[in-house]
Amino acid sequence: MKKNIAIYSAFIIPVILTIIIHIYAFPKAKADFDQFKQYDDMVSFYNNDTFPTVGTKMWSADADYTPRMPGGFYYIVYTLLYKITNENFVLSRVIFMILCLFILAIFLFWFYKRFGKYMASVLSALILCNAYLFFASIDIYNPNIMIYLSFILFILFCEYVIDGKYSYISALLMYPVIALMAQCHFGVFFSIVPTLIVYHIVRFKKLTKKYIVPLLLSVFISFLLYLPYLISEINNGFSNTLSMISFREGGKFVGLPQIYCMLIYPTTEMSIFYGRTNAILYFWFKNNPFLLFGGLMLLLTAVFSIYSFIYSTKKLLSKDYKVNDIIDIMLKESMILYLIYVPTTLFVFFIAKSKPGTFHYIYNVFALSFVPMLICIKNIEEGKLIKLKTILPILAILVSVAFSLQIVRSVNLYMKQYSYDNHKNLMEAIIKDANGNEFSLGSIRTLSTIAELYNLASDMYGISDKWNMNENAKLTYFIYNRDMYFFEGKWEDVKEGKNKPIPQNAVKIWGDEVLAVYKYIKE
Repeated sequence: MKKNIAIYSAFIIPVILTIIIHIYAFPKAKADFDQFKQYDDMVSFYNNDTFPTVGTKMWSADADYTPRMPGGFYYIVYTLLYKITNENFVLSRVIFMILCLFILAIFLFWFYKRFGKYMASVLSALILCNAYLFFASIDIYNPNIMIYLSFILFILFCEYVIDGKYSYISALLMYPVIALMAQCHFGVFFSIVPTLIVYHIVRFKKLTKKYIVPLLLSVFISFLLYLPYLISEINNGFSNTLSMISFREGGKFVGLPQIYCMLIYPTTEMSIFYGRTNAILYFWFKNNPFLLFGGLMLLLTAVFSIYSFIYSTKKLLSKDYKVNDIIDIMLKESMILYLIYVPTTLFVFFIAKSKPGTFHYIYNVFALSFVPMLICIKNIEEGKLIKLKTILPILAILVSVAFSLQIVRSVNLYMKQYSYDNHKNLMEAIIKDANGNEFSLGSIRTLSTIAELYNLASDMYGISDKWNMNENAKLTYFIYNRDMYFFEGKWEDVKEGKNKPIPQNAVKIWGDEVLAVYKYIKE
């Protein structure tokens, strides 16, 4: 029993931590333009009693001409949540969060049954407080569904490759799950779809040939999931599809996807959620009581991730590599898929001239990104690698603690100021101060974007009749956003309190050092 204390703790402690951070951060989730725009889209579908056949805008969400994602799965989920909660947006988010955690629980239960107690305990500690999974669960946003579906896809792929009693049904369901992912984010078509096709070609004699019937049926079912979109396009003269094609034809290569994120996902590195160089320095060195602990955990997880990738790749390519059990088969085939994914995705993105985007473009293989670590963990458990079997679960617990501390710090420094509630407070402060008069807005952000953001927000909060915004009005409210200085490279202005874009005669009426409103009269 004493030998298993660390293993049981690696299950229990991260569960407690993830419950705490979810309760703490849920009301503080950051809301930006995309969140307000997608809510507005969902309400339009809901109020018009229209079955969604398209998804979010593929890029430039504030532009009217932008084509939308083919397939309406994301908005079907969104409108369904909104309906069953009696049009309660907050409760919709709560149920969405519960569904995300439920999928994660199913995955961990399956992983425990297939990989055993030791590996499941370590993985539980690594993912239950993982920042990417955490932030994907606390708000409804189209890439967030994709990251959780990646765990379902991982289960199906592993069950398929072991050639067992669940292989047929797994082969049948793989592509429909991918189709649902693709309806949430179009990047799926440039990554996991061609990757699986290449994998099936490579493994044609060993697996594909045997399961060709369920695989073809799987593709057919995937096509059926796009049937509502196809019917809608036929009725609309293929307007959305033609718009997509025209954009692709006129596109230029602008860069490759950030494929290196597959090495970052399993680590405690999470700067993608709060900014670039200056924001990262601010996060780590601005009154950070956990600097040494957090830095050490980041270093350990980064080294372990890189080492795991190198070790797993060398092991896979070694002539002496032997498969001893079902676990070895699942890990070996998953690692093959991993290695196929990287060049295939880079190549297809290059050929398609697709926008490289950020980390969420690669969310479709989030679960797969842990495979190199899993191979190392298995070899550590068997005593074939570093002698860390006893302390590895303890280290994993420390990683979950580091993740939790960094998530709370990130929420406090960069997110709670831009929560749904705080945006509403900002708008109500402007409305109260304007006292019924028309006003215009000013900001370091693109003015059209900030104006549209608050127009959408006024509809969400039911205050559009009081939001008397007029770009020609002399009464102006400058919305100061500290974090835009981080992105615009004006950190010195923030640090020294210069606030250069704010007129000298402006008076602060609301806010703090992160988000504030200044009032002035335009000449």
